[in-house]
Amino acid sequence: MSSSHVSSTNPLSSPIYIRAITPVDASQIAQWRYPPPYEIYSLSPEDAESLMRLEFQYYAAQDDEGALLGYFCYGDDARIPAAFEQGLYADGSLTDLGLGMRPDRTGRGLGTAFLSAGLTFGERLFGAKGFRLTVAAWNVRAVRLYEKCGFSAADAFTIPAGGVSFLVMTRSTPRTGQAQSPR
Repeated sequence: MSSSHVSSTNPLSSPIYIRAITPVDASQIAQWRYPPPYEIYSLSPEDAESLMRLEFQYYAAQDDEGALLGYFCYGDDARIPAAFEQGLYADGSLTDLGLGMRPDRTGRGLGTAFLSAGLTFGERLFGAKGFRLTVAAWNVRAVRLYEKCGFSAADAFTIPAGGVSFLVMTRSTPRTGQAQSPR
């Protein structure tokens, strides 16, 4: 797939381009290390290979100078197995979204433009009528961003093994304006 320019006014001061992920992108992303308490979002070097699997639908986001800003994934790899087992992903009308921004770009007011670019790309590429994402409930910074971008909490669950609680959040696209049911 060719690169898609997503136009938005953003504090990045440049357009965000979303394109097919490359092995170089995947290798860089797998090396990113997030500071505590966000280290749960850090991948391992072995994860680079899975970022390239076509069925996981990973895409790289870059600025107009080619700097890697982050990534988006759509579909199955954006889901957490524990929520799937509880039936929280039963609404097939929603497109699941996962994302990650380069650690040195987080917490700097860039999230709205970044997320908006990923949503616009997902609407165009997949014809998404609504989105669903899953976020650690303690990640207040991300939850606020998602709410600012029109998401609302539809459900919650806890992974028993680690005791981490998550929110499942949904958002309809502006085109449809339809409210999305949590289940």
